[in-house]
Amino acid sequence: MKNSPSVQSLLILAVSPMVFAFPYTAMMPMFANDLLQLGPKGLGILLSVAAVGALTGSAWLSLGSETERAGKWLVCSIIGLGLFLLLFVISETLVTAAVMMFLVGLASSTYRTMSRVTLQRRVPDRLRGRILSIALMDRGLMPLGAILIGAVAEWAGALWTGVFMGGGCIAVTLAVLAARRQIWSL
Repeated sequence: MKNSPSVQSLLILAVSPMVFAFPYTAMMPMFANDLLQLGPKGLGILLSVAAVGALTGSAWLSLGSETERAGKWLVCSIIGLGLFLLLFVISETLVTAAVMMFLVGLASSTYRTMSRVTLQRRVPDRLRGRILSIALMDRGLMPLGAILIGAVAEWAGALWTGVFMGGGCIAVTLAVLAARRQIWSL
């Protein structure tokens, strides 16, 4: 990792969605209740639609045609994830919210899959398991992000929490991209 700026960049880029975006599942009951006045059935619909989006993204990537220009796909999928979260929190109807959650699932799955594929292609075979085990530790950032997001929710309410999540995801990704321009050309 020390000798490979592209591997470092991929691992650093993982921080933004794990802290800001992926805790959306922990916040979804609050969003469904406070923003859309939905009960358990509406919450289930939104989470199911996000899962369908994730499955769609994974199926699409399994075709293997989009592994070229991986850096652009990674950055755009994270920015899209943040944007779709922002659009979700301002949705006024269940249909609009469901479309945004489908896109959240699609973007999140696209990012996670592309990130892992790109990382595996950048490391030597003999180090792949070690590097991937480090990369998979990024999932530990989700509970930490949920604590941060939960504190924002307590202080600012559901709408501003969603704005913080989506905006934070976009802002941190753009900051990482500005500091490590080689991500764009992976």
